[in-house]
Amino acid sequence: MAKDDSPPEPSNGGGEEEEEEETCGFCIFMKGGGCKEAFEAWSACVDAERSADNDFTETCKEATIALRECMLANKEYYAPLLEEEEREMERQQQEKEEEEEEEEK
Repeated sequence: MAKDDSPPEPSNGGGEEEEEEETCGFCIFMKGGGCKEAFEAWSACVDAERSADNDFTETCKEATIALRECMLANKEYYAPLLEEEEREMERQQQEKEEEEEEEEK
């Protein structure tokens, strides 16, 4: 019998086949470092909130903070993401400052 070619459904922490072959490159990367458990907890929270059509930013705040703290504790592995995050934060800050300058004119 041929293997099912459909992509795995997002895990919400309850499936028996939770260790299905991962297809998400970002997920593979995140699980490859020292923050696999923190990432899986964060991902399960986000998936559950999205499924319920909720804004996950507040309800998953603790999981997000735990994941970020783990990534900072494992900087060597997660450096590419942390550096990109820093660049994005700087870009957003610059845009905000430019908008404020425009409003003052």
